[in-house]
Amino acid sequence: MQKLTIVIVDDSPFMSRFLTIFLEKKYKVISFLDSQLALEAIQNGLHLDALITDFDMPNLSGLDLIQAIREINFNLPIAVISNCKESSTRIQSFDNGANEFITKPFHPTELDLRIGNLLPNMRLNYEAPVRSIFKQFVRAAAF
Repeated sequence: MQKLTIVIVDDSPFMSRFLTIFLEKKYKVISFLDSQLALEAIQNGLHLDALITDFDMPNLSGLDLIQAIREINFNLPIAVISNCKESSTRIQSFDNGANEFITKPFHPTELDLRIGNLLPNMRLNYEAPVRSIFKQFVRAAAF
C-alpha cells in the first residue's frame, strides 16, 4: 500500500524537521519553509493527501495559504499548528477552512492522533462514491 502524502509548511527549520522526522514513519512527507513556494507547488499539481501549516508565517500567512488551497481543493484535510493559544486564532483557522488546530507545544502522540483523525475523513470522501456505485450495481443485479 502506498503511503499518503502530507505536506508540511512551517517557516521554522527546527519545527519543519521535527514534523518531517516524526511523520515520515507513516507518511510520505514533503516540507516547505516558505508558504508561497508551497502554494506554487500545489498550484502546479503537487499531489498531497493532507496539509499541515503553521499559522504565523512571513509573506503568505497560514490563513492566506488555506484560503488559496481551498480554491484548488475544497476537501483537502488541513491542520494548523500554532503557539497562539487565543480562541480567536482557532476560530479564524476554522472559519478559513482548517479541519484541525494543534497548539504548540504538543505531545507527538497528540499530533499522531489528530493527523489520523483527519485522514479517515479523507478516505471516506474517496470511498463514498465507490460504495454508492457498488450498491447501485447490486440493486440492478438483484432482479
